[in-house]
Amino acid sequence: MPAQPAAPLNALLQPQITLVARTPTQAVHNRLMSTLFTPLLDALARASPSLEDDRPTKRHKDEPIYAHLIMGCCLGDSGLEARAKPDELRRGVLKAMFDAAADEKAVESNRRKIYRLWREEADDE
Repeated sequence: MPAQPAAPLNALLQPQITLVARTPTQAVHNRLMSTLFTPLLDALARASPSLEDDRPTKRHKDEPIYAHLIMGCCLGDSGLEARAKPDELRRGVLKAMFDAAADEKAVESNRRKIYRLWREEADDE
C-alpha cells in the first residue's frame, strides 16, 4: 500500500491566516488566535523532533492535541513533499502569518499583533 501523501499545512491554513490578518472584527481575530493559532503553535513548540514520540497520549480534557496533524504535514502546497519536522512547521506557519500581515490589505491592528507574536516566537527559538 503506498504511503499517504503529507498534508500541506500552510495551504490548509491559508484562508484562516488571511482572515486573521484582514478581519476588521477583533472578536474574529481573537477567536482565531485563541482557538487555532496559539494552540497549534504551542503544540508545534512542544512537539518532539522525533515525530514518533508525538503520538496522541492521555491529556487534560481541555488541552487540544495536534500530534496526529503534526505527524502528517509538510510545508509545500502539493502534499508530495517530505513530512516536515515540528520546528519547520512552526517556522512555516509563523512566516505565512508574517507574510499575510505584511500584505497591504491587512488591518493595521492585526498586523501589529501578528508582528508582536512573530517577535515573541522568534525570541523563544
